[in-house]
Amino acid sequence: IIDEVGIGVVEARNRELTTLLLEGCREGGFDLTAADDPIHRSAILMIQHPDAPGAVRHLAEAGIIVDHRPGHVRVSPHFYNTAGEMGIFLERLKSFPG
Repeated sequence: IIDEVGIGVVEARNRELTTLLLEGCREGGFDLTAADDPIHRSAILMIQHPDAPGAVRHLAEAGIIVDHRPGHVRVSPHFYNTAGEMGIFLERLKSFPG
């Protein structure tokens, strides 16, 4: 699939979704561990959270598959994700009381 779509298209889409998610996180009051310069940022965002494992479980209950690292919810949007899914992710994360 990636060969059909093209790596350049995949990279551009991943960057677009990551930027959208990053902006949504900042607007939602979440702190991030991420490079400020998009050139130095990967398509993985580390969202600081006091109960990252609990937040991941809360997201999984809604079918949102992410992971956690110490003190962070780790999310990595990929070219097949939609902007709407980024919004759903953010709303679900905001609804977790952690």
